[in-house]
Amino acid sequence: MNLISVILTALLLAAPGGVTFDSVSHDFGSQPKTVSYLEHVYRFTNDTGKAVKVSYAVATCSCTHLSWTTGSVAPGAEGFVKAVYHRESNVNSFEKFISVFFEGSSKPVVLRIAGSFHETRGGLSKEFPVSRGPLGFAYSPIRYGNAVRGTLASDAFWVANLSDAPVRLDFTSFSDSLDVYPSEIVIQPNDRQRFGYTIKLDTGSWGLRRYTATPVINGVPAEPVTFTLVAVEDYSSLSGSEKNAAPRPILVDRDCSFGTVRHGRPAKAVFKIRNSSNDLPLNIRAVFSEDAGMDIAAPSSIAPGATADFKVSLPSSSLVKGKNAFKVCVQSDSPLRQILEVYVSGIVE
Repeated sequence: MNLISVILTALLLAAPGGVTFDSVSHDFGSQPKTVSYLEHVYRFTNDTGKAVKVSYAVATCSCTHLSWTTGSVAPGAEGFVKAVYHRESNVNSFEKFISVFFEGSSKPVVLRIAGSFHETRGGLSKEFPVSRGPLGFAYSPIRYGNAVRGTLASDAFWVANLSDAPVRLDFTSFSDSLDVYPSEIVIQPNDRQRFGYTIKLDTGSWGLRRYTATPVINGVPAEPVTFTLVAVEDYSSLSGSEKNAAPRPILVDRDCSFGTVRHGRPAKAVFKIRNSSNDLPLNIRAVFSEDAGMDIAAPSSIAPGATADFKVSLPSSSLVKGKNAFKVCVQSDSPLRQILEVYVSGIVE
């Protein structure tokens, strides 16, 4: 017996002797968000030798409307308390309590209603568009953002069951340093579940890092799920003067174009970065993009006061007809601007 059941049972004993409810707690389970209200009728029996009467009942929220047997309930007869819960906006779950007072008793009988709401299949499909069999993920890849080297990155993601049957989901074949928990769970039809994950970064990591885990759906492995983050340096301990003394990268071309190319042909573009420092080299830690297939030729460092070219090559398989745009990130050892973002765009005819 859980704590709520113990409390409700104890309060029930405070009712007039012989007045017994068929139940004191009702869980509606998971209901679609299209439902505007839910109702449940609690019935009680008068096993006393005299008539009893409900004087009044009150709920912990105005969203719960109550009605009850208004007249006296004779010995051996039944009465009721009806609760109608009207769904509140932006509420995914609820728990409400109802106090029922009988004439001649100063302590109420406390009743409980609870439940949760889920999106309909159509709503879930839009919210979780990345399919893995009957399941949907909101994003692919699942992006953490920036994480300091040598630390533990921790976040969560949601998975939705878009089918009409329960689905058992397990995760296996983790990349080194990645963990997903709980590793196994049953997701009910048209419902969602939250999973946590952690990634332990080593001190030698820089730039974009990719990790994978394989979802096993009802015992069958599916296409792996990818997690990404960008490993950065923590410069928070540096003083303002130390940061100002460091090399400062200047992006000469924030946007660069590969012009217009024919469909089926590769494309090339060049952008420039200048090291504004007069005495310190600017070291390039990593150059990366989430767009697959891109090749970037970059220097390992830029001399004081010099400007360097970063050459981008895009294979035809990465290009589609019409306007194309890609983001390239350059990570340096500058605490002032650790990561620079450049947008490469062009037209494919």
